[in-house]
Parts: sequence; structure tokens; C-alpha cells
Amino acid sequence: MSRPAGRARPRERPCPRLRALLFVPLLAALALWSGAPAGLRAEEEPAIRQPVPRTPGRTRAASSANVAETMPRGDAMPAPARGGAAAWHDLPLSHAAPAVLSHQARCRQTLHNGAASRGAEEVASASVQLLEKQYCLMQAQAIREAREVRIGLPALSERDIARRCDDLTRALMPQIETLAGQAPDSVIADLAASLHGSARPFDQVHAIGRSCLGLGYERGDSRMALAAALIMVGAGQAGYGEVPSHHLRMGLGTPAGAAAAAAWMNMALAALERGNPPVLGQETRIAALRAATNEWPGAAPGRQRAPPDPGRR
Repeated sequence: MSRPAGRARPRERPCPRLRALLFVPLLAALALWSGAPAGLRAEEEPAIRQPVPRTPGRTRAASSANVAETMPRGDAMPAPARGGAAAWHDLPLSHAAPAVLSHQARCRQTLHNGAASRGAEEVASASVQLLEKQYCLMQAQAIREAREVRIGLPALSERDIARRCDDLTRALMPQIETLAGQAPDSVIADLAASLHGSARPFDQVHAIGRSCLGLGYERGDSRMALAAALIMVGAGQAGYGEVPSHHLRMGLGTPAGAAAAAAWMNMALAALERGNPPVLGQETRIAALRAATNEWPGAAPGRQRAPPDPGRR
């Protein structure tokens, strides 16, 4: 029976056994962080260490290449459902590979210029500037916290930590590359199940995530920052959902996805309203985040307008 024209093939999720295999590299990467946060020890040469891929575009390490092939590729995924957010999918957002200047240069310009707005695009422009300022404040806080965590890991050198963060990033590349086409709840559930299966103490997972998040921003590695944030959300820190929202909105380290950016931010703000602890300085930024996103799809019924285009000023 032929499929009616115009109807996309439903996306099929991998079977439970296959989905479990997708997180084998993640468990291997976490296994390199041994002991409690204050007692992590260095290893001279981890057995599964692979060279960090340096080729342009989307790459996958050899250690996770086989399982990554089981995931739908970004160019094969159907677009997220439209509905009230149709205008989001026409925004000129594109995939951007990690770039050294993408974080520091963007934030210097944003914090220097302030919230400039003009003409008929005054509201949209102000919202863009407000969101980018929050991204920069979040990034600066992540770098400060990572440095504090690393001071508490005297047994690990900077090189040891960077090596483990690279392994963590490679392990989560299938999830990072398809982030725009997945619902936050689905990603979080899979990660939480994998972390639970690793039997690793959550305080250690938090140390890993905070170390790699700040290091990713220091190195200008968007994918490392995303991998660390996903680990933190999977470990129950829903406030870190702000990180993938910013990256998806701007296309940093993952293909841009406007609807997914809104979903992650709405999830993070809803969790804070339910009493989840604020992270990355959100206790002083939550009002600004709400002000910039209170008309995003899903944030307030009946008040859904197209989100700001980060390319407009």
C-alpha cells in the first residue's frame, strides 16, 4: 500500500536493547573518572583513549563509530512538529561546528554593545540581546565553577581532566548531533537510565559535568559544553537545560533547532518553578530569562510569538 503524498515516514526509535548499546561509550568514558570527586586519581594512559577528531564538520570517534551509525543522522531526521511554532522553522539558523571565537568573541561584543533595539524590530532585538547576555553570564559562571572543581581534584592534572572530557564528548556525539530532533524528556530519560546503570555516585557525576562544562567554554568547544550539560540534566539537575537551549538557538556545536531550543528552556524554567535548585547563577538571572522567553512556544498559552532571530540586531 503506497504512502499518501506529503506524509513523512514516522520516526522509529531504536529497540530497547539497541538504545542501551548507544550509551556503552558513555559508560566507558565515565569509568575513567575513578573514586569520589576529592579522590579521583590520574591514569597514565587510559585503555580506550582515542585521538580527538580534528576534521571539519560532524565527526565521530572510532570508539563510538559503530553505535553512532545506529542513530538517525541529522539530515535524515524529520523536522519537529510545527503547530503554533511554525515561524521558528523559517529562521536563518544553521549548523555551526565548534569554533574558538564563537564564545569569547560573541560575549565580548554582546556585553560591550548592550541591548540595542531599533524600529519595528525593537522587541525582538531587545529579546535577542537579553538572551545573549544570559548566555554570556551563564558561560562565565560555568568557567568559574569548573576552575573551583578542578582545584579540588589535586590528583588529576589539567591534561587528565581534558582527556576525560574529550572521551565524554565523543561518547555523547550521537545525542549531540541529533539534539534538535529529540524531545528533552526523551533525551533526559535515556541519559538518566544510563547513569543509573553505571552505579556512579551523583556527586561524582556533578563534578565531572561541572568540570567539562567550564572547560568546554574555556577551550571554545561547544560540543564538550553540550555533553557536560546533558550529563548534568540526566543526573537530575534540570536547570542545566538552559545550556542546550542557548546552543540550539544559536547553532553552537549542534544543528540549530528553534523549537527544540524553546522546549529545553521551558523545561528548565518549569523545573525551577517546581523547586529544582538554580544553577549557573540562575538565582539572579531567572527573571531575565523569563522576560526574554515568556512568549516562546509552550511558555504561556495564547501568547506564543515567533522567537527572536539571533542574526538580527
